[in-house]
Amino acid sequence: MNHIGLVVVFIILFFWILILYYQSFILHNLLCGFWEADRSFCEESELDMFCLYFSKDYNIIGNRPCYVLAMQNNELILNEPTIASVSLQWNKWNNYDAGINSPKYFNITFKNISPENIKVFPKHQQIRFYPICGKIVLFYDNTITAVLYKNPVNTELNSSANKT
Repeated sequence: MNHIGLVVVFIILFFWILILYYQSFILHNLLCGFWEADRSFCEESELDMFCLYFSKDYNIIGNRPCYVLAMQNNELILNEPTIASVSLQWNKWNNYDAGINSPKYFNITFKNISPENIKVFPKHQQIRFYPICGKIVLFYDNTITAVLYKNPVNTELNSSANKT
């Protein structure tokens, strides 16, 4: 009887890990592409524009090429090619939900942000990702640093250009 219980626990654990891996794979693929701040966020933040690009190429630990771009008063204040290290927050119960209806939470580290830009855009942040509506919210210490929406046109143009 003890062996059967151990086998059942092993099978449940195996499927739970498989579901989490599959969900992480899906979410990382949904995260790739061009993300842009809407007009209201830019006005409130006194920015002309804010964009973020996540490459579809990522490794097993969640590192992927990324680009951060922001303009204020027609001048670039952020123009940073970087590596974004994205990992699922294991302490958020929404992340264990197999569906994509609830927001998912990630930790993110932008590895190559220049020291003068860290004050404007911190290296270590969190992401609240809304897969259904294509929205991400970046925040740091309860301060929202960006509200971005996926730009499907630019994402598809980039994807098409890479296929040819």
